[in-house]
Amino acid sequence: MSTQPILAFDCATVGASIALRVQGNTHTRQIGQTAQAAELLPAIASLMEETGVNFAQLASIVTTIGPGSFTGVRIGLAALHGLVLVHATPVKTLTTLDAMAWAVARMPTAPHAFWVALRAGKAEVYAQKFSALAGVPAALDEIALMPENFTAWDAPCYANHLTADDPCFIRGPDAAILCAIAEYLPIAPLAEALPLYIRAPDAVIGAPHAWLKAN
Repeated sequence: MSTQPILAFDCATVGASIALRVQGNTHTRQIGQTAQAAELLPAIASLMEETGVNFAQLASIVTTIGPGSFTGVRIGLAALHGLVLVHATPVKTLTTLDAMAWAVARMPTAPHAFWVALRAGKAEVYAQKFSALAGVPAALDEIALMPENFTAWDAPCYANHLTADDPCFIRGPDAAILCAIAEYLPIAPLAEALPLYIRAPDAVIGAPHAWLKAN
């Protein structure tokens, strides 16, 4: 296990979660959803300055690639690319549902099999089934879009569209968890740190007007 500091952040859901693990201690920050673009990089810089860590010391930067908020995912990955291009820090990525599954798998009462669901808008959720063994999750199928009101799960479903008092409520990816699981994730090429969108885009490029077509 590396003793070097680890930086992690997630922007794919509501707001941004930032964490910096230094000598076994995890320091965190939270940013509101409307402030991610303006405050993500300053918050990271402030956190590193307060802990006396510089980018050359980092073992890796960990972040999520989606699915989730279209704007949030792009903000997080743009920040990742900018930081890594400047500092050449190793990169580790995972999906938002993988990140949530790690949080569930590390619960003392985690079931052997479970679903994770993430609000997708349009009365739908992104959903994926996992198994857990010794606190490590493994995906059992691909991410799918499901109706938000679907209830016929064949295993417990942990989701962020539930009420906060529901025992299966989970807010979303937590940067502190990303720091804690970094050792389990492989280093990935920066070129592969791309947004994951499960739903087709709303905007579709139309066919060119006839007068623009080549003769």
